[in-house]
Amino acid sequence: MTLAEFAEGVAEIDGLEIVPVDTAIWIANIGLVWPHADPADRTIVATAQLRDIPIVTCDAMIQAYYPRTIW
Repeated sequence: MTLAEFAEGVAEIDGLEIVPVDTAIWIANIGLVWPHADPADRTIVATAQLRDIPIVTCDAMIQAYYPRTIW
């Protein structure tokens, strides 16, 4: 399966929304008072904060910073 095929399959999952990273998310990412430097993790947390949604993760650093985690 190619990456494009995988992305198309994910996009077809009922109830799943693919959210583009926009200016508001990047500003929230940069504004996080969190020393964690991984840009992907920061983007995930910023997106979850802006959309007021939980994050499903076993990542201890995210769990310690963002209280609305599930796992």
